[in-house]
Amino acid sequence: MANVVFATEISNVSADLSSAALIDDTNYTNQGVARNTLAVVAFLYKRDAANSDVNLPITNANPLTATSWTFTLPSQDGLFIAELLGFPIWGAGTYPLNSAVYYGGSLYYVNNVAGTSQVPGGADWTIIPLANIPTVIAGLSPTPPNLSNTQTYNFATPRLQTGILADEEATLGEKIINGSCKNWAQAAGVITGGALLDSAYTNFAKQNYSVAQGIVDFLQATTALPI
Repeated sequence: MANVVFATEISNVSADLSSAALIDDTNYTNQGVARNTLAVVAFLYKRDAANSDVNLPITNANPLTATSWTFTLPSQDGLFIAELLGFPIWGAGTYPLNSAVYYGGSLYYVNNVAGTSQVPGGADWTIIPLANIPTVIAGLSPTPPNLSNTQTYNFATPRLQTGILADEEATLGEKIINGSCKNWAQAAGVITGGALLDSAYTNFAKQNYSVAQGIVDFLQATTALPI
């Protein structure tokens, strides 16, 4: 079975901005893998402009069926890093060193250098505590040959898009079209804010992640005050 490259986005932001969801956008069919052959677990982090990560707790209670994971939305907009891991559901056969599988509600990897055809739970397998998966998998050498493992970069600005800047942008067009915009300094500020937000998205698309986050940080600090 081929390994999957996962795709994600941040969506389903609650009206009070208290929560959002990491959504699995992976096209499994185009990659020749059925979703029901994998146990998928996800981990999510908020990355700042200095490339430091803060873990955002999510629940991996349903790895066989989950396609979204709800999390508490932090106060900082911008860059979110997700790691999705797809463990094949164990089936009878021979597995080489460090192969990873899901079996009986648990996740395992092969610890026998010669490989194994043993059922998971025996001495040739090591169980992986859920919370330790990223650390354990990263420490295996060679890399598990049958594990789908993708780090995705997600950009979301719900607070900026529903805050002071968004409110001012929403009313600016009407003011200008009706010829009643008398405060050009205010207009310039709103237009500049919108352009900076576009610049943040453009830098994210160009993979200039630190720059994108820095622009968002500036906008959030600026729009914490009335425009």
